[in-house]
Amino acid sequence: MTILSTVLPTSQAAGWLIGALLNTALLAIAWASPKKLLTPAGYLHAWVLGVIVWGCLGWRGYIVIMAYFLAGTAVTRLGKQRKEAAGIAEGRSGVRGPENVWGSALAGTVCAIAIAILSVVAAPASQQLWLPLLDLAYV
Repeated sequence: MTILSTVLPTSQAAGWLIGALLNTALLAIAWASPKKLLTPAGYLHAWVLGVIVWGCLGWRGYIVIMAYFLAGTAVTRLGKQRKEAAGIAEGRSGVRGPENVWGSALAGTVCAIAIAILSVVAAPASQQLWLPLLDLAYV
């Protein structure tokens, strides 16, 4: 028996473990990649964010945040030379740090945590009211 299993049911503990393992694997791939998308601190914060989102919402919530990150990275790189010439390019050549990670994802992360908590502790009537609204706010 683990500490986590004494706090969470087995299925929920497994979700958090999957989130940690998946994000560790993605972090290792990103760290080894020659093309950096985040600063070292940005990678650490993204790992924390990814574990929280997977632990609270599972793969569906995780796909939303990954799509947002990848789309944002692609948009940053569009017209990079033109943006640099105009002096409006993203700093650090588009490499994002913790401030970018949380600036984009803090509100969604708060919604994900609220969804996870309300799914366990709220009365069914409260869940019917708040969970759809928090799902919408997350997206």
